Amino acid sequence: MLYVKIEDDQVIQILNEATLRKALTNVSLPKYIKDEHINASGFFCLAPSPVPEGIYESFDKRFAFNAIKDGDTWKRHVYLENVPEEFRLHRYNHKASRVRAHRDLLLNKSDWTQIPDVALTETSKAGWYEYRRALRDISLQANFPYLVSWPKIPK
Repeated sequence: MLYVKIEDDQVIQILNEATLRKALTNVSLPKYIKDEHINASGFFCLAPSPVPEGIYESFDKRFAFNAIKDGDTWKRHVYLENVPEEFRLHRYNHKASRVRAHRDLLLNKSDWTQIPDVALTETSKAGWYEYRRALRDISLQANFPYLVSWPKIPK
């Protein structure tokens, strides 16, 4: 759960639970925090909202959120924002390394299919060959590494 600090109907700060507890050291908070426990201090529970469908993070866009007032409650508003230039390459490399690590794991799990005397039919061997080729070509996909289409494991 996230919490929002409001002053004069303006969002001052958005905090997680640990940060909220540190900010309110003079308030004894129960295990499960509700609005009535923190409203007097200018904080409100931030109701979650779903990520809009059909919107994806990419090389130059990332999910961000802010708080908006909806009647008597504050809700989380999720949107895409531009990624600062200095973080783009770092972000790409991190995501790509995670995808490649998963790809390498799948290749290692299918190494047994490449042993010359393995008991597979020619059709099955061809299926495994195509599967492994598709895994090796993962990084050639148009939306790599943000939206990867994984090949299906042959039967």
